[in-house]
Amino acid sequence: MEDVTVSGRITRHRSDARVTANAEKQTGETLEEPNTLQNQVKYSCRCQYGFREKKTTALTIMEATDEIINTLDKGKYAIGVFIDFRKAFDTINHPVLINKLQQYGIRGMALDWITNYLSKRQQFVKMVDVTSESMGIACGVPQGSVLGPALFNIYINDIFQVCKTLKMILIADDTNLFYAGNDLNEIINIINKELS
Repeated sequence: MEDVTVSGRITRHRSDARVTANAEKQTGETLEEPNTLQNQVKYSCRCQYGFREKKTTALTIMEATDEIINTLDKGKYAIGVFIDFRKAFDTINHPVLINKLQQYGIRGMALDWITNYLSKRQQFVKMVDVTSESMGIACGVPQGSVLGPALFNIYINDIFQVCKTLKMILIADDTNLFYAGNDLNEIINIINKELS
């Protein structure tokens, strides 16, 4: 895989600068063009339907339903485990994400820009005329941003490697696990072992 780079100048000093929605949108569009972030990172996890071109929640539901119906038609038992990771976007470890980006060939200015984009972020709460003190954000990717979903998918792209026995269907941070067999107790034991 070729390294991904973004042309332009990236400065490490951003003082009080904020990423505007327009600038982030343009950067996101640049990173989604052919031979850039979204297209260069080969998603090994074909089971991920969230934030992917030509993948929809309807396809997720259809695949899960087909999995269960086909199993029942064969006279077997099917068990589904449905997991929603709490605050999934808020808990992404930045050093781990940066390491994964490097493993996918993201280097140079593109990696510097993303690292800078994630670092030294602040948040505060404002209610009417009262504003809390700013607090640093040590982890997570910005929700509602153009880059957030792409970075999230890269972060969890290798989740399927943890569980080789169960069928996995993901829609963003919602994880659906399925297993089928003839012996219900054996299925339960296998699922419990995989989840431990």
